[in-house]
Amino acid sequence: MSVLVECSNLTKCYKNGVPAVANLNMTLESGKIIGLLGPNGS
Repeated sequence: MSVLVECSNLTKCYKNGVPAVANLNMTLESGKIIGLLGPNGS
């Protein structure tokens, strides 16, 4: 399968410095269905 999205060491912080995502490593391949849900369902 081919790679559609690849993230290496992805970090996202809010303006106040609170991290939303810290050091995310992820590879999404074609031909698969992936769902990502947060604690509040978004």
